[in-house]
Amino acid sequence: VDAGVGVGDRDADVLTVGGGPAGAACGYWLAKAGHDVLVLERKAFPREKTCGDGLTPRAVHQLDLMGLAEGLEQYHRYEGLRAMAHGLTLEMPWPEHPVFPSHGYVVRRRDLDQMVADHAVAAGARLRTRCEALTPLLKDGLVRGAVVKDHETGEICLIANAVNWADSDARVDQAWADAVRRVPSLQQHPAQPP
Repeated sequence: VDAGVGVGDRDADVLTVGGGPAGAACGYWLAKAGHDVLVLERKAFPREKTCGDGLTPRAVHQLDLMGLAEGLEQYHRYEGLRAMAHGLTLEMPWPEHPVFPSHGYVVRRRDLDQMVADHAVAAGARLRTRCEALTPLLKDGLVRGAVVKDHETGEICLIANAVNWADSDARVDQAWADAVRRVPSLQQHPAQPP
């Protein structure tokens, strides 16, 4: 895991904004399929997050498909849900299902985030932390990249699909102009697109 955006990070087949479990899993699957993936995460790992510690059977199944089931075994396993309110307690076991297991796990988000992100990187995705996507770059109504701020250096740069960059410098200049118009703070920044 590298902090900041490097020169080699200015293009990718896929830019994934957010390096939590969903973004890192996306990076994993795309990298495994042979795509050049850059995953951006605004925070530095490990990070604390107050939500998402309970993994449902569906989440456990997805992590198992990624080859992470063994890594989950060290955490607290639970067989269902318990709801308590107004002096009543309901115990509800997970239902039997032909695909999903009948258990979940409790995993701190700092541990889960790191586990899935490391797995994505091992599959070939590039992960850059402390980089925040400020605004999307649009072309023909489709998101083709993002204006990204590197919180380590303070630099602001454009990251977009290499195919869109290779055909015309004028398009890059126009994307930068559009980004400056949408993000006023870019007007004071001397950075120009690569």
